[in-house]
Amino acid sequence: MNTNIIAALVLGVSILGSGFLYSQKDTIVSSGQTPFGTIQVSGEGTAQWIPDTTILNLGAQIIEADTQEIAYREMNTTINAIQSILDEAGIEKENIQTANLSVNQNYTYTDGERLANGFNAYQTLTIKIEKKDETVTNDILDDIAQVPNIRVDGVNFEIWDTEAILSEARIEALENARAKADEIAAATWVKIKKVLSVTEWTNNSYPTPMFRNSMDMMSDESAGANIQAGELDYNTTVNVTYEIQ
Repeated sequence: MNTNIIAALVLGVSILGSGFLYSQKDTIVSSGQTPFGTIQVSGEGTAQWIPDTTILNLGAQIIEADTQEIAYREMNTTINAIQSILDEAGIEKENIQTANLSVNQNYTYTDGERLANGFNAYQTLTIKIEKKDETVTNDILDDIAQVPNIRVDGVNFEIWDTEAILSEARIEALENARAKADEIAAATWVKIKKVLSVTEWTNNSYPTPMFRNSMDMMSDESAGANIQAGELDYNTTVNVTYEIQ
């Protein structure tokens, strides 16, 4: 009988007789899906960091202006006020994006008849506040709340230097995989020789920010924005194939 086949059979018997049970998802030892003389395991790693970058999504809306020109002018006044606040806060121009500008005739319906009723204007702003703590974001939101015709559509958080946090999660995942492989090798009387392949998957979980909208803050002068960034979880899973002897 071929010596490689004998070795594979002996290894298979050793695993079954050892009393250890590993799911096929996590561990494959010299099965039909992997080469003979290998151990394949998965490892998981998680790194938690406090976000240092905030993404603000704002909407400026003018409703029922008398003319299209007035709607457009009031929209520009609102946008300019926001940009002035951001300039004073030290937000770079490249981190301010305006989009979706529209000015449209507004209509109402009375007894089935469509009647013109001024003009509506709308524009969105996306603002990236990089490498600053949450108190800066709260101060900016407090100032924005004083600008008429503006609303906060959403707040998201990011890590400016994602490579550092991914590296931390990756190292933990690889150490976790090696610990599994060492346990299996010891239980089946084999030795790990070297790594043959590594594949990786990552995913992130984001905290849900809690904030009050600008209209609420304007109605209560004693209250200010209070956004808590929390922590971001970066999760990495690796599949590692080891050669054994």
